[in-house]
Amino acid sequence: DQGFEVISNTQDTTVAAAEQFLTQLVQGVNYPVLVLPNDDGTENRYEARYIPYAVVVGRDGLILWVGHPLSLNENSIAEWLSQ
Repeated sequence: DQGFEVISNTQDTTVAAAEQFLTQLVQGVNYPVLVLPNDDGTENRYEARYIPYAVVVGRDGLILWVGHPLSLNENSIAEWLSQ
């Protein structure tokens, strides 16, 4: 509730396939997951090169960071939230 929202995109092309995968995750997912039945270019728009791939977009719509989600750290997130 600090002005931060996580949204995920999946390569699954159906909601059923995405739900099946997400229920297998140990930690669960408590954020929106986009299911794009037809390739709408989202991966290309954010230059996704591998999976998982994360993009942090600032409030102004500019990309702040890209990389593997496990590379994100609390200090970086705190800094982005303070901007």
